[in-house]
Amino acid sequence: MREFYFSSKLSRKYNKALEKLLFFNKKQAFFIRDIEKSIEEYGAPRIVADGETLRIKTDSINDIQSLFAFDSEAEDANLIGFILYFRPTLIKMIVLHIAVDENYSFDGKFSDQTLTIQLINKVREIALKIKGIEFLSIAYGRDFTIPIREEIFHDEDSKKVTDI
Repeated sequence: MREFYFSSKLSRKYNKALEKLLFFNKKQAFFIRDIEKSIEEYGAPRIVADGETLRIKTDSINDIQSLFAFDSEAEDANLIGFILYFRPTLIKMIVLHIAVDENYSFDGKFSDQTLTIQLINKVREIALKIKGIEFLSIAYGRDFTIPIREEIFHDEDSKKVTDI
């Protein structure tokens, strides 16, 4: 399995790649109703430059967090995905949005690398480290909420969260 690298920070040099993932992702059509529902409930995501880094924000969530996935640890690594999440209550973390490069999507040539599952597992690992969080929900589809102490998705090759 390919080794991915994850970071909570994203350099401004990735602006075009982030725009492509967030706004021009061809796989959005499969989830358009869920995306529209999420935008109605939480606001539309937008890219904001913050010094030398980029952040994704919405109008209605002040403390939204991002985790970015790269295809390597190299300086010229490709941005291949991200996940947005926040903590609306003391006991719950919500995954608001997930986007992955077409090649890593459910029918892409690297679909067997399970990037989406790895991103969800990374958020679960983060939630496990925060006192009080008991549940992880995914905003898309039917109400999908899991207890974070139960491992639902298995990924033996999950790598630590790093900053690029």
